[in-house]
Amino acid sequence: MAQRRAWPWVAVGILGVWLALRVLPAAAAGGDDQGRFYITVSSAYAREAPSEDSTAVFSVFWGQDYAITQYSADDAWVQINGWGDVYGWLPLSHGTLDGGGLAAHPPIPEPNIPLGVVPQVGAVAREYYEYGLSLGNDPAAFSKLGDCNTENGRFLVMFDTGEYRLGPHFAHLQPVIDHFAGSFERESLAANSGFSPGSVLDPVWANPEFCGRDESPLACEQRLHAPSLALVNLGTHSGASIEAFDSSMRRLIEATLAEGVLPILATKADDVEGDGQVNAVIRDLAEAYGLPLWDFWAAVQPLPAGGLSSDGIHFTYGRSHFDDPWAMTRGWTWRNLTALLALDAVWRGVGGGPAVPAPVSGVPGAWRR
Repeated sequence: MAQRRAWPWVAVGILGVWLALRVLPAAAAGGDDQGRFYITVSSAYAREAPSEDSTAVFSVFWGQDYAITQYSADDAWVQINGWGDVYGWLPLSHGTLDGGGLAAHPPIPEPNIPLGVVPQVGAVAREYYEYGLSLGNDPAAFSKLGDCNTENGRFLVMFDTGEYRLGPHFAHLQPVIDHFAGSFERESLAANSGFSPGSVLDPVWANPEFCGRDESPLACEQRLHAPSLALVNLGTHSGASIEAFDSSMRRLIEATLAEGVLPILATKADDVEGDGQVNAVIRDLAEAYGLPLWDFWAAVQPLPAGGLSSDGIHFTYGRSHFDDPWAMTRGWTWRNLTALLALDAVWRGVGGGPAVPAPVSGVPGAWRR
């Protein structure tokens, strides 16, 4: 009798599991503005990319439904939102569509990269780069110079750890990721929260664990890493006046060039000083010294809130999934994408890692003040 009385409770338990599988993922998936995908197989793995050989991200079960994100280029796979920022791909044969079908959910269009975001490389910049190679700088290494948005573990690290998706529109960036492997994840000694251009040149701010007593963060980073390129992301902490910022940036540029490092100057997304004064200085200095300019400000202007969080300084979070429509509305996603585009453009513009030229005397190029 005791065993027979237990059966109703077993049935209730089975029903509860079925409801959890059927209802809870649908609620977690968020809105269904782009339609939903109803699972019709008993179980399957949602994959990281639209391929059976891709890494399994999470499991799905019969009766569940998920918000549709996008379709693969060949219309054979659908990307679904599991929960939060977790996405996965399933073959279309694993379910049914609701919300308009394939015609209503085209693949993500190619993003518009505003003019000026991707740097141009001129003859003077190539001279600086070749001079650095003659000093022994590593053509497969770059350094990061900057403040909290540069030392942050969300900046470029994923290109060494593999936690990125280039998607169909940016697959051409894989070679630059392979070429600079090791530099993306490196903790730069010339990047720290609150850094200004003057901080990068001041031995007071050097890490005593790695740097000499009279060694600046810039000199220390150069000695230990010997980069041929540097991404320079400074300006939020611009100093007492715009004139002081201009002066300290000039000193930083000339010190970097003296080390044989070609700086890639980046504009910033914020405008804490007002009237875009800092970005105007950065653009003017790039032109005056003949340096590549990565105009990050232009890249984030089309994004919600300019890609910035509520504090007006830090970026809205998004993974480096360049085939994810939601991620492509986020500041961090564009930060990493455009940094990679800038590296790629400069690397190719200087010759894609040419052989070390014959030594030259003095720093080349006329510094036009």
